[in-house]
Amino acid sequence: MLTCIGSVKASADGGTTSVTNKTKVHLPDTGSAERLYLQLAALLVSMLAVTAGLGVLKIRKQQN
Repeated sequence: MLTCIGSVKASADGGTTSVTNKTKVHLPDTGSAERLYLQLAALLVSMLAVTAGLGVLKIRKQQN
């Protein structure tokens, strides 16, 4: 990790590439917790639906 502001120049095959370290650069969002919450909610709803279905089947079996 760079600790100071500076620049680096390197040449490869006669070309020049420069890299400059800048401070306070806005980085893009790469993920969020909202997607995790949506997946957990979908999992919970699925589990509740399966549990309710099994409960209905058990009640029907006891009635017969």
